[in-house]
Amino acid sequence: LTRRLAEISPRVIGYEIDTRLAEILSETLGEFPNAEVRFGDFLNVDLASLEKEIGEYVVCANLPYYVTTPVLMRFLEEGTCVRALTVMVQEEVAERFCARENTPEYGAITAAIALKGSAKIVKRVPRTLFYPRPNVDSAVVKISFERGRLPVKSEKMYRAAVRSAFFNRRKTLENNLVACFSLSRETAKEILRRAEIDEKA
Repeated sequence: LTRRLAEISPRVIGYEIDTRLAEILSETLGEFPNAEVRFGDFLNVDLASLEKEIGEYVVCANLPYYVTTPVLMRFLEEGTCVRALTVMVQEEVAERFCARENTPEYGAITAAIALKGSAKIVKRVPRTLFYPRPNVDSAVVKISFERGRLPVKSEKMYRAAVRSAFFNRRKTLENNLVACFSLSRETAKEILRRAEIDEKA
């Protein structure tokens, strides 16, 4: 993947956590001086410093599925120069990323993406294309970032409200607001009333 990206991009910075791959990567990327591999855990990278160094960028990754959400959330919450993000994920995760409101698949991650951009599945990848064959199908998702997509006064409060809304799906939104923000029931009811949300939601 890194090699193919290096063929079409003037600069590629890759992150690899496994230092044992250093020798083979220097060989496979040897003819591409525009490709640089930095060894370490991307989740520990100072994203603000990286963005200051490189300016606007796009992300293309084939991530271990267990780190997909943490990595995605870093770009959603901290990224200021990212234009797009394309990743391969489990198909059911892809469906959640791209879910429509008022569907069972819509969740906190969908709402987090909606604040910063829009997601779409660009390719489905059946498990039969892998060896050894995994137990799940995959999909490639592209998230296009749009600055100021939703007119919120505070992104921090938006994220907190989203976490509260999905805190316990079996409870009413009123109960979740009370639990997450330590509000009185009367205050929670007033918030819902002012927002024109059904108190039974």
